[in-house]
Amino acid sequence: MDETCRDSALNPKPEAGALRAQAAEVVAAVFAGTSLDAALPPAQAQLSSPQDRGLLQALCYGVLRDRRLLEHLVGQMLQRPASDGRLQALLLVGVYQLRSMRIPPHAAVSETVAATSHIRQSRTRGMVNAILRRYQRERAALEQSLPQDPGVQHSHPDWLVAQLQADWPQEWQALLAANQAHAPMTLRVNARRGTREDYLQRLSAVGIHASASSVAPAALTLAEPTGVEQLPGFDAGDVSVQDTAAQLAASLLDLQSAGARPLRVLDACAAPGGKSAHILESAEVELLALDHDPVRLRRVEATLQRLGLKGGCQAANASVPSSWWDGQPFDRILVDAPCSGTGVIRRHPDIKWLRRDRDI
Repeated sequence: MDETCRDSALNPKPEAGALRAQAAEVVAAVFAGTSLDAALPPAQAQLSSPQDRGLLQALCYGVLRDRRLLEHLVGQMLQRPASDGRLQALLLVGVYQLRSMRIPPHAAVSETVAATSHIRQSRTRGMVNAILRRYQRERAALEQSLPQDPGVQHSHPDWLVAQLQADWPQEWQALLAANQAHAPMTLRVNARRGTREDYLQRLSAVGIHASASSVAPAALTLAEPTGVEQLPGFDAGDVSVQDTAAQLAASLLDLQSAGARPLRVLDACAAPGGKSAHILESAEVELLALDHDPVRLRRVEATLQRLGLKGGCQAANASVPSSWWDGQPFDRILVDAPCSGTGVIRRHPDIKWLRRDRDI
């Protein structure tokens, strides 16, 4: 069950169905090849309340996580596939709400039906309503009719299931299940601004429950995800959002210098900047954050600015040092090399649908 946010559809909205239509637009864009990181933020920016932005995110992530299973459910109720990608996505959004969210069924159905006018599919209102009502009536039978194929049950493409079975013959089922799990929200406390214990108390004071990580000294895992605007001192740079595993990199670099000068450190694939920031929080170093994508590099700059940290940022290809290197040796180099991304599917469910076997 997706319990990351409660339904904001119960609050008055300027236009009925607008948020569900946005979800369908985002999901359809991902199906057409756009990453969720690129498609979702512009849609969220059109929403004024944190609750609505959270609901939109929950809908998009949930549908992409369960896409293949949802498509089988919808396919059982359609005489022929939806001709429009946004309409197909809207049907998935509707069934996902009824199946996996704590949204009153009448709100899920009415808002999804109303969304048809926002995606220029008004003529399909009756069909969308009928599909969702039928799922409500026949849910048990429809769910029981789902194929036992692991690719359907765990919503993975067949090529990826086959690859996991070949590479991890004893663990592939656990890997599929883990990919479907909700990723926890983990924070990194800025050691320059306070201790982890102090920040735990600050969270508790505003009713946010968290626990300290046993493997990363600055990491806290929240009991429930929350918007960053609710985190004490986030805008001031007291804390950042970063996975526990990613927080291990800075300590592995052994950044404490025994010499008279600070260590020179290169973060060779720096965007979006979490590891660069953690390096600068951990020790007095001379850092160069490098990334080949100037647009993504701006995220590194924004992160360092929010945290009040100073480091160099340069757009360049790390594999062509003649285009950026000043000839002075680095004491430490961090290379978080571009990869398939299949290890972070639970946080980025669109990877399942954007990658192809040839990419691996």
